[in-house]
Amino acid sequence: MMNWIQHNLNQRLLDKTLDFKVTLIPSKFKVMAFHDAADYTAQKIAALNIPLYLGLSGGIDSEYVLMCFYRNKIPIIPIIVKTSGNDLETSYAFYICKKLNIDPIVLNLSDDDNLNLYSYCFYKLTAAGTYSMPTLICSNYAKSQNGILITGDHLIEDNDESTWIAEANEWDYYHTILSNEKDIVFYNHTPELVYSIIYEFNGFPMNEFKYHLYQIKFRPKIDPIYTYEFYNKINKIKLSNKYMPKYNSVLGHKESILTTMQTWNT
Repeated sequence: MMNWIQHNLNQRLLDKTLDFKVTLIPSKFKVMAFHDAADYTAQKIAALNIPLYLGLSGGIDSEYVLMCFYRNKIPIIPIIVKTSGNDLETSYAFYICKKLNIDPIVLNLSDDDNLNLYSYCFYKLTAAGTYSMPTLICSNYAKSQNGILITGDHLIEDNDESTWIAEANEWDYYHTILSNEKDIVFYNHTPELVYSIIYEFNGFPMNEFKYHLYQIKFRPKIDPIYTYEFYNKINKIKLSNKYMPKYNSVLGHKESILTTMQTWNT
């Protein structure tokens, strides 16, 4: 069902100045409660009958995906990527694996390899997303095992505001362009799941809303912390290009998205 969300990032390979844009293709869907829609989506993915891997960052988005596949008894192997800057976040990834008695694949990404990979992404896609290299190596690993990667990205704008905005970011799709086009962005995979997330929005600040939605104990959002030298090298890569294209595609507010999607079933 992922073809119901289309983006133009592959065209950036030819035009480095192209702004990122996402389009929703009208598709009939069933209206479901969030957890039912998540289970439905997991079962649709399982029906592909291909080895499944999950990029497990330690954030709550990928944690919920793991729990969803677990409760549906669908085999999926988590991949945890350790960098010099994400020890705190990955501690939550290791904790949930231990709790569920799941052995993850653990990959290490050095600062040098992280920078080299980002330089490659920047050269190919004028990539703005500096924290997305772990996802790319997860995808490479899954592909080497004849499998696909599932990620926990979504259309929720992560902020502390209570105004709901649906938007997609280009870095959610780097791995589908540079590694494996068959990879799946879980929360965007079916219109059933996207609609259920938008419908459930209750006016909480965004980060609080996700804990309410997933029914996971609250913890602050954790960003990786790298050295000054690392960030300085990242900035030098970015400054090598005079123009940075727009990296996000805003789809609209809650009511406008729901209204649009409801017309698809008429």
